[in-house]
Amino acid sequence: MTMKMYADRKEWPFEGTRIHVTHERDHAEDCDHVLDEKVRIQALKRKIEILGEELDEEQRAKLIEIADKCLVHRTLEGNLHIHTEVAQ
Repeated sequence: MTMKMYADRKEWPFEGTRIHVTHERDHAEDCDHVLDEKVRIQALKRKIEILGEELDEEQRAKLIEIADKCLVHRTLEGNLHIHTEVAQ
């Protein structure tokens, strides 16, 4: 949605995206900054296909940059805690 709003504002020939996301756990051995091997690390891997044959490489790069600024991305990238309560 953030990418579409940006492209619309710029009047770029953006036709949409296809996004593939995978979730991984326990890859602490790949992270130099992990001091405690018991820490469970989680990662999301994302592949973004930008649709719109008339977009140039500079526009595509800017749209990827914009994707990293969307609210959902920033929320997931932060230190997220989930608190659950039972609704009455």
